[in-house]
Amino acid sequence: MSNSVEFYHAQSNMLATGGASANVYLDGEFCDFIIPRSIFFAVNPDFNHAVLKAANQKINEIRCGQKIVIKAIYDSGMGIPCIDEITIFSGFIEQIEIAEEITIRAEDYSCRLKRKTVYGQFVGLQDSQTMLMESAATIFNPDGKGNLSQNGHLFAAERNANLFRCADAIYYLLINYVPSGELIIPTLLELGQLTNNCEIADVDVTGLNLIEALSRCCKQTGLRFKFDSTETGEAIVFYRPGQGREVELNCQHAGEKLDISKTNISEFARRKFTDVTSRYIVQGDYKTFEATFNLVKGWDAALEANDYDRYSPNTNENFNEVRDVYRKWVLNEAGDYNPESAYDFSQIFQTSNYIQRKRRFFPTLTCGEDGSSIGYYLEVSYTNGSKWWPYMNSFKVLLDQCGIWLSVEQLDTNLWFAIIKGVLKVRITACVTSDERINYTATNGPVCSNMEVEDKIITLPKRFKYQKVSSKSIFANGKAAEIDN
Repeated sequence: MSNSVEFYHAQSNMLATGGASANVYLDGEFCDFIIPRSIFFAVNPDFNHAVLKAANQKINEIRCGQKIVIKAIYDSGMGIPCIDEITIFSGFIEQIEIAEEITIRAEDYSCRLKRKTVYGQFVGLQDSQTMLMESAATIFNPDGKGNLSQNGHLFAAERNANLFRCADAIYYLLINYVPSGELIIPTLLELGQLTNNCEIADVDVTGLNLIEALSRCCKQTGLRFKFDSTETGEAIVFYRPGQGREVELNCQHAGEKLDISKTNISEFARRKFTDVTSRYIVQGDYKTFEATFNLVKGWDAALEANDYDRYSPNTNENFNEVRDVYRKWVLNEAGDYNPESAYDFSQIFQTSNYIQRKRRFFPTLTCGEDGSSIGYYLEVSYTNGSKWWPYMNSFKVLLDQCGIWLSVEQLDTNLWFAIIKGVLKVRITACVTSDERINYTATNGPVCSNMEVEDKIITLPKRFKYQKVSSKSIFANGKAAEIDN
């Protein structure tokens, strides 16, 4: 005796799912003139798409960008016939071929994410506000250093930043680039479980489209993703390959009769008619500004003493313990020395959209008689700022922050007397680079309409530059190598 059943069925040349058993909706309206021919379910890079047919007379009713929903009809009754529908595909018209009949190609929500370009940084500020730094590179944990804000899943503006986990990076991309309500996305907790809360390092997604950026982040931990159509909307689903159920797929060769247990896959040549505006954003180099900066103490005031010989390597064998006292002068641009008085660049950069972070000084734009830069122009005041003199001794420009270090072996007596009196001031005229690039934007269509906009980022830092002498420079209106491309 056997518990197996053998099933025999004659060959059939009809669709496994007949045309009458699937309804098509165009922008929410039922369309009886559109018939589904094939539906493809796939993951990155192909994703789900469908091929549909329509009569030529209906060409004026179909256009690219319209939403297509295909619903299968089934009997949901328990003993009593009850017709119901279930969504099996949802997407947008991407291609239209006009011949004897209209051939339509629709793709799932991935087609819209492919037209969203990732660039800049959404930065979390202390007042719970968000600011987009368009010119910043979108790099998660550059060189292994954390840049995740403590105030949310944004890039950090503060000094004490956390490390981005893979889940944080994926969540950042989804919540900042996918319009709210258009796509069902997983929670951060769910992403953390899928990625095992693994950390990432130096993941650069600048200039990639959103699909490519998500794929690069998922690659760090072996994840993949797809798009599913549900009754409540489209959803992006992340999963780990090999952990789902196995499905056997069969495909007949072209020319064979369609069998009930098999499918037929065809390829069609198509012309592409996509109503999408391309917006080209050309980014040059970061803007550079020259200004005169008043510097502040960059040492521990507790180490100060009225001892001239203590602060020279020639007369103090423990000089390294006090090497910065009276010698290190800084701008305090990141607030490391006094968080409440971090330097304000807004008047120099001509915008308040910048990140409070460490920078560095560069040589001036102001030129000498030979046309070359005068370098770093350091001045000291022995009269509490009422009068300034050029500093004629040696000094070093710090590379990790805006500041200088007086490298002379012995501080001169004029400097020391001003220190004792508490009237010494130090300032420098130099250049600082902002967080904004010089840029130009051009489009080939409307941007303030229902038409989708695809951003294309072109970065040409060596070709386009912006260098300006600020009104805050003591050499303003003088001879300088200013550039505005």
